[in-house]
Amino acid sequence: MGGVPIDFRMTHDRCQMFVSNLFPNSLREFQAPHGRLRQFLIVVHATMVMHFQYFYQKYGTGNTYTKVMIDSVRTSFDANTTTAINMLQHWSKVVKDDFMQSNTVGNDGDTDNNNLLRRQNFQDQLLKVNANVAVHLTKWIDMHVQFDHMSLHLNNMHSQVTS
Repeated sequence: MGGVPIDFRMTHDRCQMFVSNLFPNSLREFQAPHGRLRQFLIVVHATMVMHFQYFYQKYGTGNTYTKVMIDSVRTSFDANTTTAINMLQHWSKVVKDDFMQSNTVGNDGDTDNNNLLRRQNFQDQLLKVNANVAVHLTKWIDMHVQFDHMSLHLNNMHSQVTS
């Protein structure tokens, strides 16, 4: 993470503290490190961080969501409000960029439809549907051409027999 101030780095311990402060509870299933639902909280936390920039731009600090996120960062990292907002904006961009990279480009960097195991965005799915429609349309046209040839051949045979 070159160029990122040390205070903005999200270490494992910092992430766990942030999750615990964002979702305070005493249920054993949600507790670090081995609560069976802890991973769920981490995914929800990452989603909330990813969307922070959008909510902050749209609603500012007056929104409950942005207030809770900012307060959680302030508590977790002993930061002032401006630093907390900057941290969340930075993490929001990093998480969103990683999410987009993971969901629109295959692990091997394949941006074509050759990697069947990669996750696909809407445009990829639309391209796949269009390709399937083209295949079926081509088969349908070939079938009709073959039918027309057979029909013509049958008509020729019929006219030879009747004449």
